[in-house]
Amino acid sequence: MPKQLTVEEAKKILKDAGITVASEKRLGNDSGTQLVVPDAFVNVYDKGTYNVQGKNAQEVRMLLEHGGSPETNFNAHHQQVAQAPAHRRVFVVYGRDQKCLNDLELLLRRLKFSPVILQNLPAAGDTIIEKLENSTDADFACVLLTPDDEGRLRRKEGSSEEPLRPRARQNVVLEMGMVLAKLGRKRVALIVQDVQGNKIERPTDIDGLLYLPFENEVDEIKNDLAAWLEELGFHIAIADLKG
Repeated sequence: MPKQLTVEEAKKILKDAGITVASEKRLGNDSGTQLVVPDAFVNVYDKGTYNVQGKNAQEVRMLLEHGGSPETNFNAHHQQVAQAPAHRRVFVVYGRDQKCLNDLELLLRRLKFSPVILQNLPAAGDTIIEKLENSTDADFACVLLTPDDEGRLRRKEGSSEEPLRPRARQNVVLEMGMVLAKLGRKRVALIVQDVQGNKIERPTDIDGLLYLPFENEVDEIKNDLAAWLEELGFHIAIADLKG
């Protein structure tokens, strides 16, 4: 593995190998940049080191290690299959859990969908809300509810204080309401992380929503997610659920 690799060097190696960088963003702790490619993502740190994760991590890692030599390039057919058609697009709403987001992105790409991460869209002076209002080409949405916050009802005089309960970030709840209004309840899945039986707060006064709970890994919901997508009319290949 090269001792030093910049973001631009990594992007050039991937481009020369015919691999499309689907998105590029700063890591949550601002220590580097993440490049998302079909079935994998590359974290290039500001200090020059990097790591690769995902279904095709080994192929991408070898490519970067050898500087894009022809014998390590992706097979053209594999590259074509790995990319999602333009009409299979999905909004992804998420909070602060970067690992869960990465895992959900990779799962959707394995199922041949193209995630639309609102925070990654070109700003053009728009707020997140304006980006959502102006984005009209998604087929459905996945809202990732992770226990990033805690909260409880305010204690009434003379009553005991309730325990803190895990909650999703307020911006996630707001964006969830917007995608529900935009796409309708049947085209929005809430992917909920319940840790050690401690359930995250669910939205109240909303019936007919699809909840897909998991505890440790987003991959736990892959079969239920695939079944829901089949009901929406999308074809899901059994082979895409493996790995």
